[in-house]
Amino acid sequence: MTEEQKIWKWVEEHEKELIDDISYLIEVPSTASEAEGIFPYGINCKEVIDRFLKLADRYGFQSENHGYHCCSILYGSGEKELGIWGHLDVVPEGRDWIYPPYACTRKGNFLIGRGVQDNKGPSVAVLYALRCMREILGEPAIRYRQILGCQEEAGMQDVIYYLQHHRAPDYSIVADCGFPVCCGEKGICNIRLTSQELSDSIIEIKGGNAENIIPDQASAVFSRNNTRRTIEARGISGHSAFPEGTENAIGILCRTILKEGLAAGNDRKIIECMECICRDGYGIGAGLACEDERSGKLTASGTVVRTKDKHLELYMNIRYPLSVNSKEILERMKDCIDEYGFQIEILSDSKPNYVNADSPWIQSLCEVYSRVTGSHEIPYVMGGGTYARHIPNAVGFGPGIPADFQELRLPTGHGNCHCADEAQSIPNLKKAVVIYTLALWAQNQYL
Repeated sequence: MTEEQKIWKWVEEHEKELIDDISYLIEVPSTASEAEGIFPYGINCKEVIDRFLKLADRYGFQSENHGYHCCSILYGSGEKELGIWGHLDVVPEGRDWIYPPYACTRKGNFLIGRGVQDNKGPSVAVLYALRCMREILGEPAIRYRQILGCQEEAGMQDVIYYLQHHRAPDYSIVADCGFPVCCGEKGICNIRLTSQELSDSIIEIKGGNAENIIPDQASAVFSRNNTRRTIEARGISGHSAFPEGTENAIGILCRTILKEGLAAGNDRKIIECMECICRDGYGIGAGLACEDERSGKLTASGTVVRTKDKHLELYMNIRYPLSVNSKEILERMKDCIDEYGFQIEILSDSKPNYVNADSPWIQSLCEVYSRVTGSHEIPYVMGGGTYARHIPNAVGFGPGIPADFQELRLPTGHGNCHCADEAQSIPNLKKAVVIYTLALWAQNQYL
């Protein structure tokens, strides 16, 4: 029996344990929140870290709790350290789930629950790869450290805390994207646009609940002649970095308001501006569209809108190509909104990052992926933002493998990460454990 066959056999024998351990973590609604006492991201994030550390202890790994910002487990005692990063926090569940978001339902060959894809399922897959390495392959020449944060979806202060208090690994893999290797990430800029004062006709406009999720619901309340009218819009949600197939409910709401003539004068100009911005996910309506060969198209979405002190606040998530300067993008944004009287505020701007895809250790990751899957793909750049942008010598590596959700018969917009009924293919996750086991072990000869 070959080494790879032994690993596959081990993974098949441990399938039930793998699913049980993922379910154990999914039960916790670990959306990062404000600090509660000594717990920097709230009691639920404290609970999910405790649960993961119990798993590590059960399987005999040395572990550390880094002030409930992160936790880590160790395998091996070599001088060189390879970090494998992931996160245990999740985005809010949102609405319209068919299955319970925190129960990890098995449906055929899929698991359904918040975090099965992003990122609790992958975190357990890496833990099982470390288990498999130890039980089948023995003692490594390097040290592996799996590091799991709890604020990845809400600012990434967890990874910043870790790097301020601990030495960064010599090299790092982030298990929070698609295979094969993500060697770069677009820049990410979050801004807030504030409108001029609204008239008394607009009581409230609201939509969205997270800066990186294209909203599937938005609503407006109007008052005319002492009569209130509520307008609601439904869209198709998705991650703002991957807008294809989504429909922004804020844009749909604005078009409905304009079509029905519910806003006049300055109010109408404000709605027109929001409609331009939320018309598509690529910044076309706002005049921001651009692209380059390595990283593809800019993406830009209005993701959250709310009424505050008789003004509208629209939050935007912009992801710009490697070759583009954010200053240029923001100048274009200013040109778009000036005539409508909006003010712009930069909330954050994380520059693009890129690691040379020809490095031997990166090529070794691609080689293992190709050997296991039979698919020959090259490293890529994406719009998603992971810990890799904050960590030296870091690339993304799986565990995403395309899956067909048809057997689940979910509504359009369900099944993907950050969406209702988030689903994870069990066969794909088991394949990821095999890939991780072989790829991580291969780093013994490169680091």
